[in-house]
Amino acid sequence: MMKLEKLNSNTHKSAKVLPFASVAPTPIMHMVHTVPQEFKHIAQHYPIFFAKDGETGQFNIIALLGLAANENLFIKQGQWQGNYLPLNLQSEPFYLIEDKQEENGQLISKPALAIDVNNARVQQEQGEAIFKQGSATQYLQEQANLLSQFVEGTRFNNEFIKALLEQNLLESVNLDITFENGEDVSLQGLYTINKESLVRVPSTVQQEFEQSGYVQLITDILASLNNVEALIALKNERLKAL
Repeated sequence: MMKLEKLNSNTHKSAKVLPFASVAPTPIMHMVHTVPQEFKHIAQHYPIFFAKDGETGQFNIIALLGLAANENLFIKQGQWQGNYLPLNLQSEPFYLIEDKQEENGQLISKPALAIDVNNARVQQEQGEAIFKQGSATQYLQEQANLLSQFVEGTRFNNEFIKALLEQNLLESVNLDITFENGEDVSLQGLYTINKESLVRVPSTVQQEFEQSGYVQLITDILASLNNVEALIALKNERLKAL
């Protein structure tokens, strides 16, 4: 279970973080949030879909890493085997939290950097140091920068998704798959961009999409869907090994 603590050079002066590839994330997820800055990289290796948050009902943009719950086909024997590590995973085990501080008699919320001390990669003996002589190490600065990029990308995603919904461009899609051993799976709850609706978007909106950078994002998302076949191939390999 995740346990976030606001980073402190005293409390966490001895904390170290092992490389992501050395320890499988806990829990293992079959999808991970992704952001526009990395769509080109993601699209080369993983399918990109839209999925609704189970609590809020809001859409998120995700990279699909497995074909069943708690399955990541790019983790083998506890180690990451993928060719590209999504930003959301690169920035772990660090997170941004709302830190409430009193200023001039008022309680103000500000973003603060936190660490998941229950993450298996957080150690005391081995790994990258977070602080050195009371100051943030270059590693921590780099992780904070990655996290900032991801948060900024998430904000951009929200505007992008809003524009797609206004034009009714998202459609539900079910992945009904039969593996080589005869096993069937139906992956539901995913959405993609409706190509037929896309060609009917008014020219004025098309121009707005172009100016906002949305056209390239749509292109990357649609191109990424070819990677579903790669996921199926990886799953067939796993099933043969059982």
